Amino acid sequence: MKNSKVVISSCEKDFILSCVRSGKRMDRRHTYDYRKLQISFGVDRGHCEVQLGKTRVLAQVSSEVVCPPPNRPSEGQLFFNLELSPMASPAYETGRLSEHTVELNRLLERVYKQSQCIDVESLCIVTGEK
Repeated sequence: MKNSKVVISSCEKDFILSCVRSGKRMDRRHTYDYRKLQISFGVDRGHCEVQLGKTRVLAQVSSEVVCPPPNRPSEGQLFFNLELSPMASPAYETGRLSEHTVELNRLLERVYKQSQCIDVESLCIVTGEK
């Protein structure tokens, strides 16, 4: 993200660089050690939880049958809505999307659409109708 406003002091930067050079990590893992990964699927359809160490991500997928856009009658549509927990950022404001959240949402949407990892034609039920 090009407009990230995370600022660290020169002391923090020096500390991080010295740790990287010496192979030290704050959590005492070795350089190539991984955090425990756990993926669980919820009882509800389209619900998934991923845990990587102490980081937790919840995902919910939903769908709705709609008419495709006239300029792409044989393609379904993808929309993304990213919501971050108030614990994810000290700059969190209730009821407002942060600039960081908006950027992450756009990045996520761009990555999925440009990579074409989801076949949008397979999302279309009837060309030009559903």
